[in-house]
Amino acid sequence: MDDPGLNENHLRRLAVSMAMVDAAVVRILDLLDHKPSPARLNVVEPSLSAADTALLREALHKLQPLAEKLARDYGLETHRRDLRRIVAAETSQMWTILENCRPRRMKGLGKVPALAAHQLDQRLDEMISILERMNRTFAGPE
Repeated sequence: MDDPGLNENHLRRLAVSMAMVDAAVVRILDLLDHKPSPARLNVVEPSLSAADTALLREALHKLQPLAEKLARDYGLETHRRDLRRIVAAETSQMWTILENCRPRRMKGLGKVPALAAHQLDQRLDEMISILERMNRTFAGPE
């Protein structure tokens, strides 16, 4: 493609955006394919008709190659993600979520009774301990 006059910032934005479109297409297709998920507390209910599913699938199969072609035509770099960094970020996010569930951090929601606070802290400690072990596993040299 001829030089469209886009600068590095434009191209970087397009590269990230096309990668996000590609990832969203894959997530939706996975949902449409009813791929089994190990999620137990975040369950997706099938609410689309067969006709709607077919239309969505057709549209997504058109959209993904268009995003790929745009990236290729503009010479955009493939968005590569490091698994170690993804795991580190997700683990950190889970740790923060669990720490924020501590009774002492829920002050604005009303006092948590002492026994309930103790029991909740013990359960949170167990989960946080698992996250800390995970963190030690992948925290090796990069």
